[in-house]
Amino acid sequence: MLHRPAPYVPQIRPLSDDVVLRRSQSRLNQQRYRAQKRHALEGREREVAELHNQIARYQGQLDILRSSVRLHEPEVQVANEYFRIFRHSSQKSMPSYGQYQCDFLRSVMQPDIRFMGQIGIQKLFEQWTLYHSLFQSFEMACPRLETIKLADAAIVRAPAVMHLRISRYTIECLYPHVLSNERIVQKLVGQVLHLPILIHFHYDASGRIEELETTANMTASLEELLRDVNDTLLVLDGARMKGNAELVSSPTSCP
Repeated sequence: MLHRPAPYVPQIRPLSDDVVLRRSQSRLNQQRYRAQKRHALEGREREVAELHNQIARYQGQLDILRSSVRLHEPEVQVANEYFRIFRHSSQKSMPSYGQYQCDFLRSVMQPDIRFMGQIGIQKLFEQWTLYHSLFQSFEMACPRLETIKLADAAIVRAPAVMHLRISRYTIECLYPHVLSNERIVQKLVGQVLHLPILIHFHYDASGRIEELETTANMTASLEELLRDVNDTLLVLDGARMKGNAELVSSPTSCP
């Protein structure tokens, strides 16, 4: 009788301690890696959720700002048109355009408008005529407008700059006290004075301008031009221009 050989049974060698340790460390590393990925993913999800919340808040603020701008859009348009048509001051040399400027002011301003301490629109006409007459050239620019909301009215804040070219005639009319100082006269003649001016358009409940408020920084603009503090103080002492940019001279009063 034939005997079949016993089936082959491979011998399994026990793992060495080093192998067991390496495999254990590998499993721990994988678990640690998966935990780190999970924490990182959860962190990203929290960040995304917070970003969505911030976007929603900003969108709400933007909607409020847009509604505010729309609410006072007519006032902003009026201020924009003011700077557009008076960019080069009063234009009485062009009768049709000068008439348009006058009609515009009368249409958007109250007859008893407050301006430079006086009542009435005539003061505004006088000042524009003086700026046009006393400076060799004039240009005014306003890069931005800001709206201040009130209960039943609005204020438009307009930081602008007037670019005023000075001639000898300008000095005779506005700075006659320095005519005897030819050194300073030569430093001024032909130069452009960049005068910052802050204008506030005060609107009433009907949407018309009831007050035009102005503030100018003559000291800084003259110092930038003259590059000397003492010369600046000398020119300012006796200047016929007030801190609100009001010209207190007239062509007929010039020498």
